[in-house]
Amino acid sequence: MRRPPTLLAWAALLALAGAIDAAGCYRLSSDCDVGVTCPGYATTGSGGASTSSASSGGATSASTGGATASSATASSGTGGCTMVADCEDTNPCTHDACNAGVCANTDDDAAIPDDMVQCTKDTCLSGVAHHDPEPIGTTCTMGVCDGAGACVLCAGAFGCKASEYCSGGACLSCSDGLHDGDETDVDCGGAHCPPCGLGKGCGVAGDCTVSSCVGGMCLGASCGNAVKDGTETDVDCGGPDCLPCAQGKGCTGGGDCVTGTCADGVCCATACNGAADTCKSCAIPGQQGTCSALPQGVDDAVCLMQATCDVGAQCVSATGKAHFGDPCTQGSDCFNGACRAGSCKLQNGDACAEDAACVSGRCSGNTCASCAAGAECASGTCNAGACSLPGGFLCTNNADCATLQCVNGACNGSGACAPATCVTHFCKNMACQTCSTSADCPLNTPCTGGTCLAPPGAYCSQNARCASGVCLPAIFLGVRRCQ
Repeated sequence: MRRPPTLLAWAALLALAGAIDAAGCYRLSSDCDVGVTCPGYATTGSGGASTSSASSGGATSASTGGATASSATASSGTGGCTMVADCEDTNPCTHDACNAGVCANTDDDAAIPDDMVQCTKDTCLSGVAHHDPEPIGTTCTMGVCDGAGACVLCAGAFGCKASEYCSGGACLSCSDGLHDGDETDVDCGGAHCPPCGLGKGCGVAGDCTVSSCVGGMCLGASCGNAVKDGTETDVDCGGPDCLPCAQGKGCTGGGDCVTGTCADGVCCATACNGAADTCKSCAIPGQQGTCSALPQGVDDAVCLMQATCDVGAQCVSATGKAHFGDPCTQGSDCFNGACRAGSCKLQNGDACAEDAACVSGRCSGNTCASCAAGAECASGTCNAGACSLPGGFLCTNNADCATLQCVNGACNGSGACAPATCVTHFCKNMACQTCSTSADCPLNTPCTGGTCLAPPGAYCSQNARCASGVCLPAIFLGVRRCQ
């Protein structure tokens, strides 16, 4: 912007040049500054053309020596000038000139108003400087322009190698072993890396290879409902969609287990299948997950048929004796000497999974044990250290049963009942009854001689007694039930 010389400065300059009279006034009326009255002259007060009158005669004449603002200028100075520097307005988009003592500042759209920023496009428009951001990806000293006027290492899809992605102005990789950028776990998830696997961090389901993101972790949708469902091998674990199961939980393969080993359908600490592991199992009730010795008289995959397991995990000849679960009429028929209700049972002190597997009729804390009172028995009756059998249990005589009713090889229940506790497998009005038609039977199975074929869960001795046609142990060291 122009700064006009002071009157004293002008006077000194002109006096030296002989251009000022004795009264200190300019010799030309056109040289008079605004608001200055010189003797013998009348100024216009604008620094432009003025009229003057002779002091002696009073005659006036038009003066043509004063400069006026050009009509082509965008703006004009209001003071006098002697050089272009007096007219500088600091606007890079105007052309500054001093014309006959008057400043002229005209628009110059051809000028380049350089702001010294690499990633802006500097232009003039109607005398106004513009610094618009260069397009994203434009090359600059550091790398590329980010589209907002800054020069950065990378921006969007620009500046990084094909194997990298740009995040926060830095080139990152999905294979650098780091959890960075927008990754939800190490080198996975987010907008740029592959989905994360089971158990890895996530923000949304799209970050995962499995079906959902649960609590910030890639898991199947059913892995937190406290139910064994879907592809799970145990409650909320195992299978392709859930985290591996803990030691002792169910499995179908090592991938289902945190131990990496699945033996006998259980996540085990060891493989439990070596030469020294005969007559051992990882599925023994109360000891699941640890390779432990089987009870006496029980078979395993190696020791079976004419042999059976003995004390100390020894595989020995069965000497013609019956094995656990085989039919018997007396103790001497069984290898371990424990016969009750027509089949070889587990002895007191053996590991067990249910009452019906024990010769005492009582499995307490996964161990077969005798009873001292009826309160310790499911049937409510304790007789000479053994629990009388409740309804639905297999039997050979009335004395086996708490109701003293052994009908067709099973104890008949009394009082409140369920189909599995009735020998007829038909329960109505809270009592066991005989059936008349298949409509009376669970699953609409045939009704023969007043008895329904057994429903799932009922104790059985042969496949033909079951509605499903399958009679097998339902659990390890358990007795046979209809499937």
